[in-house]
Amino acid sequence: MQKTKKQYLSLLLSTSLVLLLLSTVAASEINETDFSIDYSDLCQGTVIKTFEKDNIVYTDLLVDKTVVYLSEHEDGTVEWAYSVGDAVQYYKYQNGIKLEERKNYTETYSIQEELLIKLYSILQDENFSIHEKARFISSATEGQYHLIENDGTVFVEPITSNSTAATTFNVGISDLPSKYPILNQAYSSTYSFYCTPLGESKNVIIRDTRNNFIQTSTRSAYFSIGVSVVEIAASIWMSQYNVMTIFDIYLVGNELIQALSVNRGVSATSSRIRQGFIYDTTQANAYVSVLSVYGNDSYIVSNQGNGYDWGEVYSTLIDEYPNSYMGPESASRYNYNISTYGFWQWGNV
Repeated sequence: MQKTKKQYLSLLLSTSLVLLLLSTVAASEINETDFSIDYSDLCQGTVIKTFEKDNIVYTDLLVDKTVVYLSEHEDGTVEWAYSVGDAVQYYKYQNGIKLEERKNYTETYSIQEELLIKLYSILQDENFSIHEKARFISSATEGQYHLIENDGTVFVEPITSNSTAATTFNVGISDLPSKYPILNQAYSSTYSFYCTPLGESKNVIIRDTRNNFIQTSTRSAYFSIGVSVVEIAASIWMSQYNVMTIFDIYLVGNELIQALSVNRGVSATSSRIRQGFIYDTTQANAYVSVLSVYGNDSYIVSNQGNGYDWGEVYSTLIDEYPNSYMGPESASRYNYNISTYGFWQWGNV
């Protein structure tokens, strides 16, 4: 049975739970390493990667299943950091004496399921102008989210507390269409069938629509001036070599000269509609949508080794309503309607 728009909105709830489950599993795996890695433990680690730059030796270590990022300086200063749940533990020693210890916590924004459904109902209401939608979304989220329109593409994203206080080096939802473009009844597939009541061959044209990107969660770390490379690497789970390369313009030696807000994890969702069109010669004399199913695509930002990028996690339409279903089901519905009523009477559905 095809999903109605009401069923589609409720489906967002289950998909959000999938994303929540994924993040919970990841967090539980990280929390298993919630212990202290002391100065004496470093010599027990296995070297993953090491290099030298500006007389500083950088080493990525594996210590008791935890990746530790270490830097060693000519004056005997040693810094290291590693991830512990939603925080990064940082140490600084010189000639065996502890100089500094701190934790840098991740800032997390997560949209509630009920609010996500409400936002989609606002975005898909054709009676609202884009300015009205923006106002309603701001009101519904108590000013925590805002709507941005770019060349007809609508994005809804959180307003972070550090967005104006620091240079932001993030992968955001505005980057999603470059990898997963907006679809406006884009061609997907053709299914040929014989329409027995009319005694002629016909085609089902399957088309996809994807729009309205909503950022459902953000986990970002804020780094002030003077923070070292080891802390950044531990926070975003990236090798120090790649951190030095990507953040080069913000570094002098191994310390930041510009405050940064860096995404540690992001998830988003977009609405998706898949339709089966058939050219009707009984009444419309045009292509009519004989079957429409509603769903959504969900995405997360993942570490690609040399940077972060979007990856598709789950698509309700691709998984539940593949072209192999849409073609025969559309043909069956059209044939039944013609044989029962003698003409296609439903217009677009």
